[in-house]
Amino acid sequence: MRTLIILAVSLFILTNCNDVTGSEEIKTPSEMILGKWKVSEATIDGSVYPVTNPGFGQIEVTFTENDVEYIYPGVDDSGMPTASTDTLIANWQLENESTLIHITHPINNVTLFEWEVVNLGVGLLKTSFISQSPLDQQSTSTYILTYQLIE
Repeated sequence: MRTLIILAVSLFILTNCNDVTGSEEIKTPSEMILGKWKVSEATIDGSVYPVTNPGFGQIEVTFTENDVEYIYPGVDDSGMPTASTDTLIANWQLENESTLIHITHPINNVTLFEWEVVNLGVGLLKTSFISQSPLDQQSTSTYILTYQLIE
C-alpha cells in the first residue's frame, strides 16, 4: 500500500507541475528592447524632475528590429518644453555587450545619440546620456531616463 501511495504522489507531481526550464523563452537584450516605451522617471544631474506634459511626459521611443522612432518635446528659445513634439526616425543597434544603444542617421550613418543602458528588464529600460544642460547652454548634464514598456 505504501508503494502505491508513493507511486500515486510521484505520478501526480510529474503530470501536474510545469516545466520551469522550457515554459518561458529566454530573450536576448536586442529582443527585450523591442516595443514602444514611455518615460516614467527623469533625472538630470542627480535631481528628479517631474514627468509632465509638456516635458518629459511627451518622450516616447519605439524600437523595431532595425529602426527607432524617437518622439521628444519641442522647446522654445529659452529651452522650455512646448506642447509640440518633434520626431526622429533612425537606425539603432546594441553595442558593447548590450550596454550601449547606438542611434545613427538612416542615410549617412552619422551617430545621432549614444545611450548607456543602465538597466534592461521585463518592461523596464533605464538609459543614461550626456547632453546640453537645460540651465546653462555652455555646459553639459547627465540625463537618466527610465522608460516603461507600453506596447
